[in-house]
Amino acid sequence: MCIGAVCAPGIIRAVQRSPRSAQTGEEQARPGVYTEDGTYLGADLEGQPAPPMPLVAHEPDGGLVDASRLAQRRPLLLVFVSHDCQFCADAVAYFSQDVAWMHRHDLALVGSAAALDKVEVAYARLLVDPFGATKSRLDLTATPAAVLLHTDGTFSGLAFGPQEIYELSVGAPPQD
Repeated sequence: MCIGAVCAPGIIRAVQRSPRSAQTGEEQARPGVYTEDGTYLGADLEGQPAPPMPLVAHEPDGGLVDASRLAQRRPLLLVFVSHDCQFCADAVAYFSQDVAWMHRHDLALVGSAAALDKVEVAYARLLVDPFGATKSRLDLTATPAAVLLHTDGTFSGLAFGPQEIYELSVGAPPQD
C-alpha cells in the first residue's frame, strides 16, 4: 500500500476502527480506516452520499465528468491509483486478468495522468483526478484505494490494497 509517496510492503490489510491515542489509550475523534499500526487511511464512507466528484476523462478530448453521474445505471467501482505504485499495478492487473467484475459493476480507474498512462484495462473508464481533489474530498490518504458507488448515490465499502479491492469487486451485487 502506498501512503503519500511511500509504499509500505508491510501494510497488508486495513482495519476499520476508531483510533486510540498511543499515550492514553483513549479513542480519538477521527473514526475511519487505519492500518494495524494506527496510520490513518481514510474515512468510513459506508452508506454516505457521494459528493460531487469532478474528474477529467483520460482521452484526447478530455471532457469533465462527474463520477457520481456515471453510476446512475449500474454501480461504479472507483479505484484510485498512484504513479510508480506496485500495489496499484497489482490491483489493476486483476481487472485485466479476470473480467467477472463486468457482470457486477462498471469500473473507473482514477489517478494522475502519469499513473493512467501505463494502464491497459479493457472496458474501464480512465479518469484523471486533477490535483487529487476527489481523492482528498473522499479523505483517502493511501493507494490503491477503492469505493463502490451505488445507483442511489451512496457508497459501500472502502478497500485498500489489491486483496481488499478484489474482495470489494467480487462482493458487489450482480445487476438485475
